[in-house]
Amino acid sequence: MLAAPLAVTVVAVVYLCLLAVRVLGAAFGPLHSAAALLAVLLVATTPWTLDFLNLDTRLWIAADTQTQEAEDPGAVEELLYDQPARIAAAVEHLQPVPAHVARGLLCRLRRRWRAGGIPARALYAAQVFGARFDSSQRSVLLINDIEDRDSYPLASVSGLAQTRSCSLRA
Repeated sequence: MLAAPLAVTVVAVVYLCLLAVRVLGAAFGPLHSAAALLAVLLVATTPWTLDFLNLDTRLWIAADTQTQEAEDPGAVEELLYDQPARIAAAVEHLQPVPAHVARGLLCRLRRRWRAGGIPARALYAAQVFGARFDSSQRSVLLINDIEDRDSYPLASVSGLAQTRSCSLRA
């Protein structure tokens, strides 16, 4: 493990700045100072820009089995196989869309939620949208909440497709 990650980061950024200027010079010939300064500025601000964007890197990192809660694979599989029935039950109560009303879909996606914030925000958005467009009786909520997987069907590509096909028949 490195003792001074900030020092290593600074050295790496300085090296990348020099490399960027050299590559631009090799590709385009003699550089104007403005182009070189812009390249250095872009490379130098990259660590802070990436930190500001707060990209989720868990997709590329293997899960640490010691810190993750062990989930029963059978329960997860049962949850996934139960989704079509849950979506059909949620769509069952929908009222038909009147002929003069355009069909629409509200889809709110968010990469990272604060604990306990998913249902509250999704329910509020559905309430506001339903009040504004008189669509409360024609709405289905698909929510991925790690704390409560039983209240709503899961939001997934196949879940959206099934909800759409079921609601078109309603």
